[in-house]
Formats: sequence, C-alpha cells, structure tokens
Amino acid sequence: MYQALSLGFYFFYWCSRSRRDIIRSAGRPIIPSTWVLALPVGNYWWMWRYANALDFVSYSRIKYSDTFLIYIIVINLAFIGEPVIRFTIQLQHISLTLVLIALAVIWVISVIALGVFCAVIQDKINKLPKNTA
Repeated sequence: MYQALSLGFYFFYWCSRSRRDIIRSAGRPIIPSTWVLALPVGNYWWMWRYANALDFVSYSRIKYSDTFLIYIIVINLAFIGEPVIRFTIQLQHISLTLVLIALAVIWVISVIALGVFCAVIQDKINKLPKNTA
C-alpha cells in the first residue's frame, strides 16, 4: 500500500532501511550505498550484493538466489508491456490517449510488483529467529 501511495518511492526507502538493518547485523558495511539503485545497471549489481548480504546475515536461511531471482522477475514485469506499447505506436489509427493509458497501466503494475517484492522479502526476514537478523 505504501508503494502505491508514494508513487513507487517506498521501494527505495525500504531498500535503504533494510540495508541499514543488514549492516547492523553483519557488523560491517557489506552492501553499497542505496544511491547505486539510481544507476542504469547499478540496480542489478546492488540487488545482487543485497541478496548475498541477506544470505550471509540469515545464515543461508534466505537464499541469495531466491532473493535475486524474485527481484529480476519483478523488475522485468515493466518490460512485458514495452512490446505492446511499440505495437500500438506503430498502428497509426490508435490514439495517443490509448497509448498513455497503456503506459499508466504498465507503471501501476510495476509499482505494485515492487511492493509485492518488498513484502515477500520482509516476510522472509520477519520469519528469521530474532538473533540472526
């Protein structure tokens, strides 16, 4: 819900907050700054480091491959709509309004998907014994 209300920015806040908790649990900075998420390819690298750190802190109870693959699936949901948009733009009788509606729907799906990602990973973190995370 926060993800939708904040227009997608809650994901970055959640990543920053959980990064701080992981660093506190690990006792050393094992994840780079959250600002790396703003870089074009940096978000994949950052999430890979985040997934490895979460695996380390949870003593492999939360597998890095699970975390990273869930992120890859969620982040690529936005690209599913890209061919649809390209096709509608190629059709010359489709109005610009329909294209903008399709873009808005794709954006909403992406925002919801990132919110679901945060909820799934946070649920896994919450299920850990209190002394490991």
